[in-house]
Amino acid sequence: VKFVKEMGNSDSHAVFIDGVHRLVEEEINASDNEFWTSLFYASTSIEDVFAIMSPELIRRIREKHPHNLQVFLRAIIKAMQEVSSAAEASETNSLTADEISVATTTVRMLTRLIPLLLEDGEMGIVQEILWKPGGLERTPQVCDENSDGTKTTTDDSSQHGEENPCEVARRCAAEKKKAAEEEAHLAHSTLGNSLLDCLGRFLFLPGFTVKPRTKLIPGPLPTYRVDERTIWKGGVGVSSAILHMPDQAFLKNRLEVLRCVLACLSGPLFQTTEEYQETPPTMLVRFCSGEVPYTANLFCSLMAVVFSY
Repeated sequence: VKFVKEMGNSDSHAVFIDGVHRLVEEEINASDNEFWTSLFYASTSIEDVFAIMSPELIRRIREKHPHNLQVFLRAIIKAMQEVSSAAEASETNSLTADEISVATTTVRMLTRLIPLLLEDGEMGIVQEILWKPGGLERTPQVCDENSDGTKTTTDDSSQHGEENPCEVARRCAAEKKKAAEEEAHLAHSTLGNSLLDCLGRFLFLPGFTVKPRTKLIPGPLPTYRVDERTIWKGGVGVSSAILHMPDQAFLKNRLEVLRCVLACLSGPLFQTTEEYQETPPTMLVRFCSGEVPYTANLFCSLMAVVFSY
């Protein structure tokens, strides 16, 4: 997602409403970058997100357009991954205002979406979207049908005017190669794992929820070991001499992400005691497995904060 679109608050709010409703009314292409950029870039409060993405609307997407739901979740995760990569690659381990806005919007979307997906249970179509490698099978693209019964397809060249055919061919080849690489990755991964990995990274993301005590060097993310450069507060797992990070913006963003984590772990609310004992929610099992990035950091940070009171 490119953070290039400039809009006023009222304009972005209207675009957000239109984008959400399009998810119910039509099939959205995963490669429609303009659509996803406008949706994630919109400046919206959590109250706006909850009001616009009503339970009825989310259930309609889930039941009538499950492929749109899958594409929507993939786009959210992709945007979160790009924000994470930008923060970790930055010389100052920081984020721009646009990237922070996208991070906040995607977290709020997930907070609204996830509980209404978990109510579908462990055997429904949502389970296939979240936990089947590759997700739902891609449906074949249908041509537009005219009133006279004939069918037409979109001529890609018309979108590029008089552009050089060689340039168009090169771009199409590059897009196909990128799409093939993404498909190969998706075939061996699950959205559920990717979603929880993103949330784990966001809880300790430079420029969003923490300010690293020393510069982070790109590499494998810690899971079982504590990374004292980004831990919220010392005292558990690391020295108590490590100062906490009192920045109010960081505290606010942590609450946003923690609220989303709680939503992801709310699966037992939709199960009976017997169902929970026989089949605990996959998302809960995965999050407690110790394989999510910064698992040790989260445990030690939360315990240190609690004991400080």
